[in-house]
Amino acid sequence: MKCVLVGYGYWGRNVLQTLLCPKGNAQFEKPDSSQHTPSTPILAPYTQTPLAPAHFDIIGFYDSNLAQAQAALEDYARLRTRQGQPKSATPPRIYADFDSVCADSEVEAVFLITPPHTHFSLACQALESGKHCFVEKPLATSSVQCAKLQQYAADSAVVLHCDHIFLYAPAVQYLRAHIHELGEILHISARRANLGRFQRDVSVVWDLALHDLAILDYVLGDAFRGARFFKAHVVEHAGFDAIADIYGDLGGIESSPKHDSHSFANIAIHASWLSPIKVRSLFLSGSKASALYDEMNPAGKLAIFPYEYDLCDRAIDANGMSAPTMHNPVLDSHMSALEASIADFALQIGAGRARQELSSHTLRVASVLEQISQA
Repeated sequence: MKCVLVGYGYWGRNVLQTLLCPKGNAQFEKPDSSQHTPSTPILAPYTQTPLAPAHFDIIGFYDSNLAQAQAALEDYARLRTRQGQPKSATPPRIYADFDSVCADSEVEAVFLITPPHTHFSLACQALESGKHCFVEKPLATSSVQCAKLQQYAADSAVVLHCDHIFLYAPAVQYLRAHIHELGEILHISARRANLGRFQRDVSVVWDLALHDLAILDYVLGDAFRGARFFKAHVVEHAGFDAIADIYGDLGGIESSPKHDSHSFANIAIHASWLSPIKVRSLFLSGSKASALYDEMNPAGKLAIFPYEYDLCDRAIDANGMSAPTMHNPVLDSHMSALEASIADFALQIGAGRARQELSSHTLRVASVLEQISQA
């Protein structure tokens, strides 16, 4: 399928690497084909269809900054050379403007990797011109805009896919499949922080906390649908909403003096652009076991801590509890999360429509983000 990459900043480079080199990395390394298997089941229960690495033929680049578009073209040539591929008979072109991308009947799909405030207008134009759209998160900057884009896609009979990338992470996949083994969820704590990449058009809530909310919506399913966020403390720095501490629960009630904090699972999410240490962690405490998902831990991104007994069993003396054991599940990681997300985009195109479960998920996350922003 012929596509155009629109936007070539930090994440645009990752998308280009993944499109040309499945399981690529920042060093533009050639992928090890021996690590790939033909396909893998992913995103259950949203779908049981196995995903295979997708093939998109990049025929052009567009960036409002011409130098960035030129850099994309140069990186494209470098990547193909390192893969040992011959020079393209017809190399990708650089489009003068986005109107030209949409007017090109040869273009079948567009990868929109641009600042969030541009997503709605650019995606509208691409969808209405009959292009399938892969959009970097957030899909748009309001739930109303997200719903409109999904309707435009349906009206044009094309696929709109928002890249909530961590849904495709093997650790998150495992958590979704085994969440029942934790028992009743008692507490949720998430931390997502790094230094820099400040954005004026969205806050740190819509940039970083979005990932944890998307993970929780996917992993917990119906249990997360009634979540309410009653406090969001946002710290501004140099004109940016750079730090956020978000609090809520799974009970679906507002905070009040009579609120029994032990009746519902507490939720605490910390997001920051001002941390010198990159942190990507999610901790779930359950009545039977706890789980720690640490994306930055090379030794094992997911650890499960089963208790020696059910914490909800009142017949057991709590003083007899021993320290929990730990095990690291074996995760199928032969596809990177970004590669899997792109493969799912291709799968939906092949099916002729966007998957409703994913569309509904995207809208729910946008609605929760708005709720937090107003708390």
